[in-house]
Amino acid sequence: MDEKISWFANFQVDTWSILWLDDFVEQQGYIKTHFLKTYWLLLGKDLADGLRITIGDSDTNAMCSIVDRIKTLVAYFDHNDTFVCVN
Repeated sequence: MDEKISWFANFQVDTWSILWLDDFVEQQGYIKTHFLKTYWLLLGKDLADGLRITIGDSDTNAMCSIVDRIKTLVAYFDHNDTFVCVN
């Protein structure tokens, strides 16, 4: 896996949505295609058991429900179906 780390700060959970993730993809110089998948990592978990795919606002709402306790969300952008076994 090839990782690139970028930090984004000071987001308001009342405006957080799947569109923010699409914007992050573009800010990193990638093109949002139907092949690109976005995942977020649950607190205290690792890649093998903690990745959750983000498809819509129900997923970003789940992120918002815990961010006040963790302060940091880790997201992964999968360009090549690296995490194909994650559901």
